[in-house]
Amino acid sequence: MADRNHFDQDLRSRFEGFEPEPPAGVWLGIEKGLQAPAAAVMAPWVFRVAAAIAVLSVTAFSFWYFSTYNQDVRSLAGFLDTVPGIQPDVTISTDAEGTDASVGFSGGVQPSLMASLVTPEPEGLATDEPAVARPRTGALPALLQGAQGILESHSRPGMLAFVRTSLPEREDLSPRGFEAAGGDPGLFALSVFVAPQYNDRHLSGASSVPFSLLEQESMTTSYGVLGSFRLGKRLEVQSGVTYLNMAQLVNEVNALSHADRRQFYNPADVPVHPQSILTSLGSISLSDPTLYFEDTGAARVSIDDETKGFMDIEDPKLLSRMGLGLTQNFSFVEVPLILRYQLLDRRVGIQLKAGVAASFLMRNEVLLSGGSDADRVIGKTEGLREQYYSGIGGLVLSYPLSHRLRFFVEPTGQVFLNPVLQEELTAVQGKAYLYNFSLYSGISYRF
Repeated sequence: MADRNHFDQDLRSRFEGFEPEPPAGVWLGIEKGLQAPAAAVMAPWVFRVAAAIAVLSVTAFSFWYFSTYNQDVRSLAGFLDTVPGIQPDVTISTDAEGTDASVGFSGGVQPSLMASLVTPEPEGLATDEPAVARPRTGALPALLQGAQGILESHSRPGMLAFVRTSLPEREDLSPRGFEAAGGDPGLFALSVFVAPQYNDRHLSGASSVPFSLLEQESMTTSYGVLGSFRLGKRLEVQSGVTYLNMAQLVNEVNALSHADRRQFYNPADVPVHPQSILTSLGSISLSDPTLYFEDTGAARVSIDDETKGFMDIEDPKLLSRMGLGLTQNFSFVEVPLILRYQLLDRRVGIQLKAGVAASFLMRNEVLLSGGSDADRVIGKTEGLREQYYSGIGGLVLSYPLSHRLRFFVEPTGQVFLNPVLQEELTAVQGKAYLYNFSLYSGISYRF
């Protein structure tokens, strides 16, 4: 026994402090095993989340389906019970095997109860329809007395039920497009609208002045009255009168004046301002003798050699700035002729529109754009045509407010077909064509 203990002590003393050193490849294998792919780690969670979503979706859909089905029947029943003169007529049929089928009302009517309430058709009534079993109206629960249709879309397999009622004729006050159950609202319509619009112009031909860099588009507002006549179920023609406003900004032109607003020339000696300003839409003639103009972007301001001696300017640097930039403003009376085609005739109506318009120049003004005298009329644009033609196209969205009254929104584009300047001036200054994008919005009344 002592020898054995001695052997154990000797063996323990020999291996005391011994730590085996594993090969390097062993640690690499362990490290790779611990670094599992992210997809493998996430896969169990992905399947669990997908299963939870599927269970919740099925549960929510089932709750919505059965709750809305019962609610439809209850609301329809309550509505029909309040209308006098309704005599519901319920027909119940079973499947081919003749098995009973209960009606899925919220009241929970059982097949046995339905069978006890159904009586055969009275004899001696000659009808074209096959004989059916009819319930005794007085003995039915209130929900069954007021049910209409048991709604074919909710009928269960093996059971089909219909309700035929003798409802008095009533007018449908929810028009759809041009027509409504209460009758045709009419062939004519009168519309009023207001249209905020974006204005710009297209330049054709070369010019020594970089007008595209020195001029800017602008925003204006137009309005008008239009009448339309139905040519068919989907087609109508429209015309009327529009007051069209268009404008363009002329940048980097300074308007200067004396501090006491003295005149630079005597209008009795010089009826027209000696200076003029060139733009892509024509030459601006000035009419305010208290203003002097200088161009900081290009050589657009010119002065008449014969009258420049009448200008009393000591030093332009001593003058006060009245505004930076000008606005060319044009107003037209426009008569359009537009065809409108119905694409959708639902609660929201959708139409396409296209046509032409004749525009007549009514107002031609040049205003100061900024400064203390902003919107002050200082002249007009020379060389403009008096009459223009344009093409119009767009989309019409309408919504009924009543049987005859509709609200509409019409995104519309318009392009002038002839240049702004008169023909003899286009050869020198090039051609400029006006165009705009508008958003018509207003009310139409059909009668």
